[in-house]
Amino acid sequence: MPDTSTLCDVCRGLDVRASLVRPDLSRDYELGAWQDIQRKRASCPLCACIVSAVQNGPAFLYGRVSHDTELAIFSSPTGARHCGASETEPPQRTFRLQILTEDSTAAGDLLLDGNDAHCIDRTPLFNGRVARPDSVDFDLVRSWIEECHQQHTECGSIQPLEASGIALPQESMLIDVEQDRPVNAEASHRYAALSYVWGDSMHFLLKREAVVELQAPSSLSKLPIPMTVRDAMTVTKTIGLRYLWVDALCIVQDDDAIETKVVAYMHHVYGGAVVTMVAAEGAHADAGLPGVRSGTRHLQQTVAQVAGLRLMPRLCHLDPILYLSKYKRRGWTLQEACLSGRLLYVTAKGVTFHCSRGVHTEEMAFEDELCGKPACHDHTTYLSLNQHSMWRDYVNQSNREVVQGHVCTCGRNNRARFLSYQLPIVTEPPTTVHVGLFPKACGDCFAFRRATEMEFYTYAELVRTHTRRHVSYETDRIPAFAGIAGLLGGRFASNFIYDMPEKHLDFAMLWRPLRNSLTPCRRAGLAGIPSWGWASHEIATGHSGDNWMVSEVDWYALDGGNRLRPIHSLKSLGVAMPMREDFTKPVSLDQLHTHGLLGPSTAGSLHPELVLVGWCQIAAGFFTKGHQLYSPEKQLVYMPSKAPLERHRASYGRSGLPLSGASLPVKNIPPATCTPRETYGGPPSRLASASACHQCHLDTEDGQCGKAASDC
Repeated sequence: MPDTSTLCDVCRGLDVRASLVRPDLSRDYELGAWQDIQRKRASCPLCACIVSAVQNGPAFLYGRVSHDTELAIFSSPTGARHCGASETEPPQRTFRLQILTEDSTAAGDLLLDGNDAHCIDRTPLFNGRVARPDSVDFDLVRSWIEECHQQHTECGSIQPLEASGIALPQESMLIDVEQDRPVNAEASHRYAALSYVWGDSMHFLLKREAVVELQAPSSLSKLPIPMTVRDAMTVTKTIGLRYLWVDALCIVQDDDAIETKVVAYMHHVYGGAVVTMVAAEGAHADAGLPGVRSGTRHLQQTVAQVAGLRLMPRLCHLDPILYLSKYKRRGWTLQEACLSGRLLYVTAKGVTFHCSRGVHTEEMAFEDELCGKPACHDHTTYLSLNQHSMWRDYVNQSNREVVQGHVCTCGRNNRARFLSYQLPIVTEPPTTVHVGLFPKACGDCFAFRRATEMEFYTYAELVRTHTRRHVSYETDRIPAFAGIAGLLGGRFASNFIYDMPEKHLDFAMLWRPLRNSLTPCRRAGLAGIPSWGWASHEIATGHSGDNWMVSEVDWYALDGGNRLRPIHSLKSLGVAMPMREDFTKPVSLDQLHTHGLLGPSTAGSLHPELVLVGWCQIAAGFFTKGHQLYSPEKQLVYMPSKAPLERHRASYGRSGLPLSGASLPVKNIPPATCTPRETYGGPPSRLASASACHQCHLDTEDGQCGKAASDC
C-alpha cells in the first residue's frame, strides 16, 4: 500500500483522522475540478479512490458531472452507537467522507475499512467492508434474514403461511427448488419470491394443459427456464428455503379466471414471502442475477491508505441504479416491491437487503453484533435509502395506531360508527359563525381524522408512482395495482372500486394529468373502465386539492338489478355537516328514469359499477349565536335539548342534486310553516324557480305550495 507521501498536494491537506473522529461538520475541503482529479489518479491513490467513488455515485450516474464540475469533500454521519453512552455524553457516531458537487448534489462516499476502525477507537459497525469481487456472500445474506426474523417484529412473520395468517390463493403454485418442479402451494410452505422484468426473453409460461405433467420431479430441468429464474432458484436453496414463487411458473397463464383471482391476491403472495429477490438491473428474464454464478460480476474496490487508514469507495448506490433501470419503469414491479416485507436487491455492484426496520449491504457493515456488545441493538442508522416501502411507511405506522387502542371520550365515536356503517353522534351544534366547523372532538376522533389523511396521502402517492410506469398492455393498469388495493383495502376498512377506495372516493376522483398530452390517451383496451377512474386513461396522474375539503355528495354505484348501492365513504361521517340525513336508503333506477337521469335505452346496457350517481345536499347562510342555530332570516332553527339532533335536520333545506344537475327532490321534515321563496334568505336554488316553495320545490305563482305544513 502506498503511504501519505505519494498523495497530491490537495489530498495531503485533508486531515482524514480528524474527519472520521471529531470532524468540523461546518467545513468542507475543496478537491478541485473533476478533470483535474481524473488526471491525478495515476499518481495519487486517494484521487484514484475518489474517482472510483464519483464514477459509481449518484451525480455521475444521473449525468450531472462534467469536466469542469467542482467537487468538495466533507464528513457525514453514517450511524451512532447509543450503547455505553451516559446521560452527559453523546452517542458515539461513525462518519464517512461524502463528496458533493458545487451545487450540493451527492457525488459519492469514501468509507473507512472496518478492519481499521480500532485505529480511531471505533468498531466495524457502520464502516466499510471488502466484498467478494466475483460472488455474493450468501452466508451474510442468510444472517440478515435471520436477524430480521429474530429482532424485527414489525417486519412481519417469516413463519409458514398458516402461522402468519396470510393465505395464498388456492390456485397458486410454488416451485420446489429441491425437486425442480412446481407444486401446489400449502400453508406450511416457507418461500421466497422473485420480482423481475420479463422483457422479450420469457421462453416458458405455465399453461393449463401442462400443469399435471410438470409436477413430476425434475420436470423444470428439461425446459428453457430463463436465467433470472434459474439463479433465483439457486439463491432460494442457498439461503435455506425450499420453495420459490415466480409469476410465470406459479400462475396458470392461459386461464383468465385463475389469473384474475391470483393477481388480486398479490399482497398475500409478496407479503407472505420470507424475502423477495429483486433483479434490479436486468432488462429481460435472461439477464440473470449477478454474483450467483461464477464470472457474472466483477467488483473492483479501489483502496487507498491515508494516515495509516484504509479508505474505499462506496460502489452500490441503489437509488440511481434503480432510477436508470428498466425495472423501475415497469408497472408490475411497483406493487411487487411495495408489498414485500423484506427485499433483496441484486445488482452488478452488490446486494442490498431492505426490511421495515433497516438496511444491510455487502460493502457496509450494519450488523448489530459488530458493536462488540452481545445482544445489543441500541444503534441508529443515519444513512437513508429512499426506496419506498409500504410496510415501513404506512403499514407499520397503522399497526402502531391499532396497538395503542381507541377510546372515544367526546361521544362522537367517529371511528366505531364509521366501521359499523353509521353516522356519528353529534352532541352539540357548531359554536362559530362557520357552520362547516364541527364541535370539539376528543383525541381519538382527531386521531381517526389524522389516520384517514395518512391513508389518502399513501394511496395518492402510490397512484402517482404507478401511473408513471409502463405496462405492456393497457388492460394491466388495474391488475398491476390490485395487490396494493387489496392491502390498503384491509387497512382502510374500505372496498375499492376500479382501484379507487370508496372511503375516499370524492378525493380519489380528483385525479389530474401530470403533464399535457398531444396524443389520445383513451386506448381501446381501457374502454371498459369508467372515465371517472384514473385507470381509464393511459397517462401519468396525480391528485390535487386539500384533504380538508368537505364533500356534500352521497355516492351510489349501480349494483345490478334495479337498485343502486350506497358507497360507504368518509363524507357520511358528516364532520362538516353534522345535521345530515342518513343516506343508506338506496335510490331506485325507476326514480332516476322519472327525473331524466338515465335515458330509456340505458338501463339494460349499464354494467355494474360503471355508473356512479351523486346525491348532493345544499345548505348556506345559517349562523350561530351561543349554542343556537339561526336561519338567514334570523329564525331560531335549533336549541340544544335532550331530543336527538336528527329531528332538526329539516332546517337545512336539503335538496337532491344529481351529477347532471337535473331535479331530484327529496321530502324534508318541514318547519312549523311553509315559508314563501321570496322570504327565504338563502341563495336561489338550482332546482326550482324563484317563486317555488323552498321546501318541496313545487313551482307556484306566489311561492306558496298550498299544502299543510305536515305534508309539504
